[in-house]
Amino acid sequence: MLLITLKSHNIYNIAVMMSKIILYDKIQFSGQGKELMGSVADLGSASYCSLKMEGKHWVGYTGTNVTTEFTVYGAGDHANLGEMDKKIQSLRLVQESLLDPEVNLYEDNNFHVESCHITETIRDLSVICFNNRISSHVVKAGAWVLSQEMNFHGLRTALFLGDQCSDCSIFGWDNKLSCVRFLQNSDHKVGNVSWRRA
Repeated sequence: MLLITLKSHNIYNIAVMMSKIILYDKIQFSGQGKELMGSVADLGSASYCSLKMEGKHWVGYTGTNVTTEFTVYGAGDHANLGEMDKKIQSLRLVQESLLDPEVNLYEDNNFHVESCHITETIRDLSVICFNNRISSHVVKAGAWVLSQEMNFHGLRTALFLGDQCSDCSIFGWDNKLSCVRFLQNSDHKVGNVSWRRA
């Protein structure tokens, strides 16, 4: 069992090291290209219209320092960026293992009162009586996308291993969380396959 775990860990580390993304300033992978091997907080004044990527997932943000609106990209060719066309200002390489995801949600600030231990995607938190009741959270494993409306609609935020918030009201999220999904697939069309959110 230990040998299998170690092998899985090594394969995962290799996948992270081999991950890369190439951004193009025109659709269909034409024009000027920029290759990156890791997260970038500020892509500067350049604008991008298509991308190719290998290895792990990447998250593209419309703001610098991996903030504001975002789209998750899975490995493959993205001939156009749709709503993110010319809007990506920063990138985060998802280095976390996406196996065995885990997030803890709490009804009160500072991780107090009733908690909900989640290990799978839930499209509507009301089915477990936790809709619009979350005031703090801790990501124990994997990466997660949280949404303010059911079925992944409304405002979203991406969380990664180790992320925690003791008071969601600071970010305007207190008692507003309605669904959670672990990061697994791309938000965006990849090649000729339309990937759906988990």
